[in-house]
Amino acid sequence: MSKKVRSTVPSKTKASIKNVSKIRARNPLALNPLMKKSHAHTKSAKAERAKDKQALKKELRKRDQTD
Repeated sequence: MSKKVRSTVPSKTKASIKNVSKIRARNPLALNPLMKKSHAHTKSAKAERAKDKQALKKELRKRDQTD
């Protein structure tokens, strides 16, 4: 027969329960860390340059066709 092996996970003791009660609640007035990731909903400078470049090419093609 095999012997039973004791679990290595410590059981909850009074000391560990006291440590849990010392955890403070989050400040409700502080900013949510996820909100720091937000940004303005605008096109990037690269996207604006690409848009301008496309508009210029379109205008040049249009002018070449009329000539």
